[in-house]
This record gives sequence, structure tokens and C-alpha cells, in this order.
Amino acid sequence: RGNSRAQPDTNTESSSDPIEVKISGPRVQSVRPGETVTFDCSARPKIRIEDPLNFAWTKENGSLPPGRSTDSGYGILIITSVETDDSGTYVCTVTAGAFRV
Repeated sequence: RGNSRAQPDTNTESSSDPIEVKISGPRVQSVRPGETVTFDCSARPKIRIEDPLNFAWTKENGSLPPGRSTDSGYGILIITSVETDDSGTYVCTVTAGAFRV
């Protein structure tokens, strides 16, 4: 009862994207209120890119929970003390110079 569902969005990749992005772990995670949920996004360039990879997590149609979410900047998103309002789709965006996936 009162489960919160969070699903990372990985549908932004196409065969022509210069960066391959992968989400580790289950695509949909169900946790109880008060628990902690972790999402892990990794990426690697498919072409030679001089710029470093930058990772950013967002929540579709909302914002990350203030004070309870930590975006490492390296692809890890942690949400502590999950609330039912945290349910939704979380998006990992990877940029490298002019490239964005």
C-alpha cells in the first residue's frame, strides 16, 4: 500500500546518437514510502569526442525532490525518504559538447 513507482526514461537513444546511454538495474522500481531508491545511468561515446560527458537527472513533468534527492553528476540519482509524490519518470540526460542524448 502506498508504493511509489519510478521509471528511468531511456527512450532518447537512436542508432545515430553519438553517445550510448544505459540504465543499470530494473527499468521500473517500486519502493515503499520512506525507503531509498537509486538509479544508475552510464554512457560511452560511440565516436571520438574531446569534451567530457556530463550527466543530469530530471523528473518528467516535475522536479527532483528538494532536500531528498542527490544527483552525483556522474549518472547516479539517489532519492531518500521516498514519498508517493515521487512517483513518475526520471530522465537521465548526457551531454558532451554539442552532443546531447
